[in-house]
Amino acid sequence: TGERVEEDIPAIRDRASDSPQTSRRPRRGPSELPEPGRVIRGGGGGRPVGRHERHSPSTSMATLHVNAGRTAGIRTGDLVGAIANEAGINSNVIGPIKVSDQFSLVKVPEEHIHGIIKALGRTRIKGQKVTARIYKE
Repeated sequence: TGERVEEDIPAIRDRASDSPQTSRRPRRGPSELPEPGRVIRGGGGGRPVGRHERHSPSTSMATLHVNAGRTAGIRTGDLVGAIANEAGINSNVIGPIKVSDQFSLVKVPEEHIHGIIKALGRTRIKGQKVTARIYKE
């Protein structure tokens, strides 16, 4: 008991070189890759490749001022998450975000701005209670 028996372990073969059919599809050459904006069917959810449709050009956007910035540890993803999750807004409609040291500016659809302000008033971002208001340029 407790005796170890050494035995040879067969080498693991490279499946790619041994298997005649490693993939059902041939590899795509550079000219066959999808161009940005073109939709690929299957697996990708039918989303455009290389381009994100943030908001419709016809959507009227307003700027939101949030009283927390870089010194509070706020990042753009924190703002997107708070707005999308707390206000129930699709993250794709949120426009450009500028995080400065003391505050942040976020472009959002004008039709949702009051709901977003109300939702952000009920939540914390990075543990900090925030207030939001309409930013007048």
